[in-house]
Amino acid sequence: HDKLGYAYGRLLKDDQTAIEYYRFILLNSTSELELAQARVNVALLLDADRSAQNDTALYYLQEARKVFEANNRQSKVGIATLNIGRFYREAGKFDEAIEAYTKALNQVVDLSHQVQCHEYLGYIAYRQGRYDEAYHSLQTALAVDAENGGPRNVYLNTKLGEVYTVQGRSEFSLALCDSMRRNVENAPSLSNYGRA
Repeated sequence: HDKLGYAYGRLLKDDQTAIEYYRFILLNSTSELELAQARVNVALLLDADRSAQNDTALYYLQEARKVFEANNRQSKVGIATLNIGRFYREAGKFDEAIEAYTKALNQVVDLSHQVQCHEYLGYIAYRQGRYDEAYHSLQTALAVDAENGGPRNVYLNTKLGEVYTVQGRSEFSLALCDSMRRNVENAPSLSNYGRA
């Protein structure tokens, strides 16, 4: 059921069928860890923009994190915490999101997850008008992303360009946009090209 849920959710993009497979686990499994992982999997398929689904996702993630902590599964604790931050951020609960992302930074070891933490700390700072903090968080995200091969480089630089613009540093923003345009001309992808 876990593998079928993964196949429908990630590969076939049929979230509702995937959730049904994960719910089978929730109803029938007796393993704490299997139940916790099924809760995480369901949470990640829920719509963060819908209040009831956001609340359900947060509940599932918090319950799963407790189980992962009790079983010393630190990498899974980090992933759950990172996603708790996501659902708080999507709900506009920025203080709670900051707390979750800050905790996740000390828990996740994967570089791509560290990039996400710094990126969204920068996003929240930007939304709250703390532009210097946003700048520093995005610079850190870019540095960690570079260590990871730079898959989010264009996206992060787009966000950094927005910070430059609101700071009145439009010449930096323009230079950044121009360099991003040159980057994607050499290694095009449709989403990155659009951002540049």
